[in-house]
Amino acid sequence: MAKWFLERVTLISKPHVAVVGASSLVGEKLLEILAERQFPCASIRRLSPRAEAPAAAADADFVFLAAPVVVARQFAPQLVSAGCLVIDLSSAWRLDPQVPLVVPEVNGSAIALHRGLLASPNCTNVPLVMALAALPAQVTVEQVIVTTMQAASGAGRAGLESLQGGVSPFPQDLANNLIPQCDVLGADGTSAEEQRLVAETRRLLSAPQLNITATCVRVPVLVGHALSVYVRLQTELDAADARVAWQTAPGIKVYGSNAYPCVQDCVGNDLVHIGRVRNGRQRNELLFWIVCDNLRKGAATNAVQIAEQLLPR
Repeated sequence: MAKWFLERVTLISKPHVAVVGASSLVGEKLLEILAERQFPCASIRRLSPRAEAPAAAADADFVFLAAPVVVARQFAPQLVSAGCLVIDLSSAWRLDPQVPLVVPEVNGSAIALHRGLLASPNCTNVPLVMALAALPAQVTVEQVIVTTMQAASGAGRAGLESLQGGVSPFPQDLANNLIPQCDVLGADGTSAEEQRLVAETRRLLSAPQLNITATCVRVPVLVGHALSVYVRLQTELDAADARVAWQTAPGIKVYGSNAYPCVQDCVGNDLVHIGRVRNGRQRNELLFWIVCDNLRKGAATNAVQIAEQLLPR
């Protein structure tokens, strides 16, 4: 275990909170959701991801890192060493075996394993794993093929502003366009975003051998990610039974057999919306459509939910 990890962290009932990257889209949403959910803060400090952030946040009890990967890698060890409990929303620590990667509805028990640092997943992974984990317990997932349609805000403020006439951070102009590339492409043609989706899904579901393939597409939408999902199961599962399972799962809203949610239905709420649920040619094939607010449940709300479970009870 790294020397800077803490053996035990005790959080007070009204902690002093710092948000590093408070002016980012996710940072702003964190502040909004902390207030909305009445998180019991003694104080909230809003910080930029610049070099002064570690010193300024070191006396906080709780730190949300809504900052770039390079910032999270540099600052998280310093903050944990100073005694802070840190939740990182970047990809910096998500695959570190010593750092719990958590979606509370899926693997909330992993929170107790933390040593001062926890990671919140990629905004496309949250709705996907919530849907897969809530399938009936008796079925086993053999294969997942997912195509994501990711809003411009997933690339931060620059992505959002590119649809409002700003300089585009994307490899092509996104306005009136679809770009089948989120993040850099590797030598094998797989993007870094697709690699993250696969690796994080396997970790969150404790399924290291899961056969999963992803294609991530950037779409000219401001907020709200959508996913088209194909699942092959070991045993047959009627689409109606899948809907029943999702109806009882926390955080999920499922639609009728011929109904479906649009992106506008998910913006501003924390639900994972599932529709167009149907069987494939074989009864062990399930197809469905997901939409989720990428800034809320995909990022900020998930991090706040993790924090809520860390509060003393």
